[in-house]
Amino acid sequence: MIFESLKQATNYNDFHELIYANAWRNFVTENPAFINFDFSEMYSICKNIISEEKECEINNSRLVIEKQIAKFRTFHDLINTSNSKLKENQKELKAKLKKGKTILVKEFSKQRNHLSFRQLLETEAEIWLSVLKPICLTNPTKLAVSFPMKYELFDLVIFDEAGRIPLTHGLGAMQRAKKAIVAGDPQQMAPSTYFGENQFDDTNLLHQATYYFKNVFLGNHYRSKSNSLISFSNNHFYDNKLKVYPNYDSLNEEVVKFIYIKNGVYKNGQNEIEAIEIAKEIEKRLPLTENLGIVAFSEIQLNLIFSKLSNNSQELLLQRISDNTAFLKTLEQVQGDECDLLLISFGYGKNEEGKFEMRFGPLNQQNGNKRLNVLLTRARNKLLFFASVNASDFPISDNESIRLLWLWFCFIEKSQIDKSENNMSNELSFKELVYDSKNKVELLNKISVWEDRGWKFTF
Repeated sequence: MIFESLKQATNYNDFHELIYANAWRNFVTENPAFINFDFSEMYSICKNIISEEKECEINNSRLVIEKQIAKFRTFHDLINTSNSKLKENQKELKAKLKKGKTILVKEFSKQRNHLSFRQLLETEAEIWLSVLKPICLTNPTKLAVSFPMKYELFDLVIFDEAGRIPLTHGLGAMQRAKKAIVAGDPQQMAPSTYFGENQFDDTNLLHQATYYFKNVFLGNHYRSKSNSLISFSNNHFYDNKLKVYPNYDSLNEEVVKFIYIKNGVYKNGQNEIEAIEIAKEIEKRLPLTENLGIVAFSEIQLNLIFSKLSNNSQELLLQRISDNTAFLKTLEQVQGDECDLLLISFGYGKNEEGKFEMRFGPLNQQNGNKRLNVLLTRARNKLLFFASVNASDFPISDNESIRLLWLWFCFIEKSQIDKSENNMSNELSFKELVYDSKNKVELLNKISVWEDRGWKFTF
């Protein structure tokens, strides 16, 4: 029967529809429960699993803490147990524990001249420290200073921002661990060497791990709560592979805004009129609760912006920086930061003679395009870009970074034109979500994120 139907198929789509239809008939014949499959029931099951997983996460955290406490008490009880009740190996452990405790009690009572953490780890106190401090948050340099070179000292080492770690700096942590996870983004920048000697290898830890280890691409992007905030970088750096989960409320908002300073002049390495305008915007935003990021393409422009703030605003900004609810940085310094609202001052522009020289400092150098990618992906909710030039002011250039900057100007200028209302419903098809998910973990994750961002599912 199927072969007769295939002979009658008139085009490519008809052919495949017949194949799928036949496969489905065979499947439901063997699995009749799927004939009346209920997606709404599947959604309810998923919601129950999500709720149970959240509870399990909390319970697991408690269990880890309780396990460490129980281990501490076991050691303490062993110290207080008579040797006559202990086996030979327990006696040896008891002796080690007593000596380690004596060392720590002595150190705790000191006012000065303490042993270093590394020295303590090389004594019998190490067994107590592994219970009291089972997790260490540090950088490769401090780790090398604080921990002895002991094989399998850690069960697991996790490198974050591995593209910023020279290979030689990461090997010590690798040697001390049983397992390693190396995470990073090859489109982000290594630490800046523009104003000093090149102290970092061209070969970083992420580069080597990408070559030798199993690679997993993390395609779900959670920072930007609007497609507009990540679409430029997604297109030019990530081959549009990043999956964004926009807030429903942000669909009709202007989240990327170009503020053109028509009379701005670039003189003596700074743009005073542009600095005044962005300072006004900063002063409006400082009293609000949103996390604020302020970035200038050069240090001299950043200092000028700060000087244009009132004394009260300067104090408030410094306080917010201290509270980690704001940052004030140059293009070179901004990697790793994120904020609700990002204010960017381009600063560069035409001089008094009307000439735009395009001397953009580190942006002109090799990998300057990555610096731009880092900058443009910091915002969660909104980005305001202040500039005194537009795309038409850029001459043709074969510099990759300058060309990308020109494309950014084209993008933000076009975004000001495409402001059509997007009155789409906040409903998503649960069935399509299921088909679009590769496995259970991905499906559950998508349900949680979409609902957290204001969406509802239809069946």
